[in-house]
Amino acid sequence: MFTGIIDSIGKVKEITRRGKNLYLVIEPEIENYLSDIKIGSSIAVNGVCLTVIEKKSNLFKVFVSDESLRITNLQFLRINSVVNLEKSMKIDSRFDGHIVLGHIDCIGVCERIFKIQEDYQLELKISGEYLKNVVKKGSIAINGISLTIADISGNILKFAIIPETYKRTNIKELKKGDKLNIEFDIIGKYILRQLELENKITGGKI
Repeated sequence: MFTGIIDSIGKVKEITRRGKNLYLVIEPEIENYLSDIKIGSSIAVNGVCLTVIEKKSNLFKVFVSDESLRITNLQFLRINSVVNLEKSMKIDSRFDGHIVLGHIDCIGVCERIFKIQEDYQLELKISGEYLKNVVKKGSIAINGISLTIADISGNILKFAIIPETYKRTNIKELKKGDKLNIEFDIIGKYILRQLELENKITGGKI
């Protein structure tokens, strides 16, 4: 489990394709970032929960399955692509973001990002079928970053990005048309699923 608070960015150093699957070697920006990481540890890469299968110095290797490639923006990575990293949450950690599982629901598209005084505004387009999963002022993970939805206009989600988040994540690399991983709030998804099941049982009657 994760919190959506990015603890480092990293650069993709190697990409190896084997059939429909992928191996990535990533170098965290922070020196000694991997000091408490073991083989088998979980690290979220752009919000995708992946398992460390090799570790050497300040490099780590992960396996990305065909399914993960299909539904995430990891399929678009290139050498030197910048990715967000977050180690899995410790049981005694402070919970600063929201519950993030590292299981991506869909990909959104950056419509634009621009500066407003000291802050930045990100506008992200999602498919209309997923609008039932979002609410104004609700939590959402974008490329693994815990963000609050400032506003919703049609199928455009708007976010206020503080300078610290902009500086410490790959949001600063964004441009129009870039694909972003989206994980909706798990609590909201459970509630929605329960309501859908009850609706089927009662035929829409309460």
